[in-house]
Amino acid sequence: MRTNAISVVHAKKTGSAPDVSDADVRARRIVEDMAILLEAGLVARASPPELADAFIGSRLESRGRIYGTLTRGTHLAAIIARASPTRC
Repeated sequence: MRTNAISVVHAKKTGSAPDVSDADVRARRIVEDMAILLEAGLVARASPPELADAFIGSRLESRGRIYGTLTRGTHLAAIIARASPTRC
């Protein structure tokens, strides 16, 4: 029903119907981007700068969605040190 209403409004404004065949795909991408932005904000507030820079660089700058897609200049030693267990 909503798609029909959108089509009617769009047709009145442009003279043609919009392509809504991939609306669900576009909506999922928007939601994914919103989730990554929220996650990036949380990481930036709660993590050391080296870790936040690596996360933001790998998810937002290079648009990587796979674990391990880090940008050049990532401070790997700081990330490894943070992830390594400490001895008492």
